[in-house]
Amino acid sequence: EAVIVKDGVIVDVGGIDDLVQAYPGAAFDERFLRRTLMPAFVDVRLPPNSPGVIDVPCQGAILAEEIAAGSTNGRPIRVVASGQVALAAAIEAVRRIPAKAAIGRLSIEGRGTVSPETVELLTALNVALILSDEVLPDACDPPPRSGDGENNGAMFPISGVIAIAPAEGDNRFLAAAGKRLLDSGPLRLAPQEALEAITTDAAFALGEEASRGVIAPGRRATFAVLDRNPLATPAETWAAISGEAFSTAAQ
Repeated sequence: EAVIVKDGVIVDVGGIDDLVQAYPGAAFDERFLRRTLMPAFVDVRLPPNSPGVIDVPCQGAILAEEIAAGSTNGRPIRVVASGQVALAAAIEAVRRIPAKAAIGRLSIEGRGTVSPETVELLTALNVALILSDEVLPDACDPPPRSGDGENNGAMFPISGVIAIAPAEGDNRFLAAAGKRLLDSGPLRLAPQEALEAITTDAAFALGEEASRGVIAPGRRATFAVLDRNPLATPAETWAAISGEAFSTAAQ
């Protein structure tokens, strides 16, 4: 497979022989030989004080009007719920958002559990669920009892649009995605789903799926260039995959 790029935008994708014939004057970049090319990883994290970020308090339901008013000019809204009580309040608020509310892409990030029926509802409403690898404040829920396992990540059933917000650190995107493959609980993802959670679905959560998150004509020519294919590599070694970000400004 090969990619044709012009002026920072992907023009065409296909087999090398076919593209050489279709674009006889195109220059060939040998730096990508025997490398795995992926869409650039999308950082879905938003600072707490960003426009459109609403922190749901532990006690008391947040008003749907606050969510509807939390974004202007189509900017995304991120509802951050730090515990099960807050998560339930956020979901209830989403149910009550006026149909005519002019908001951008809506996503819920937090810790807690939701039913498959609720996931279906949120998916139908174009709401993205974000699995956070950051240790979120545990102000709403009691600390885990011995044997309960981790209590510092979102516990959403894997269905619909799932994005991963990785913690800081080297190779954090693949490390966070690989972690979801090894999870023995409801956070477990299939390999393809885990990669989509840091590319396609992460772009969707930001409302930017039309410009990035996938290698396709018309998208930005920004890539993650890896030394091996994650889909052909055990999940426990994903954090050790070497790679670099590559962007074409005008080629």
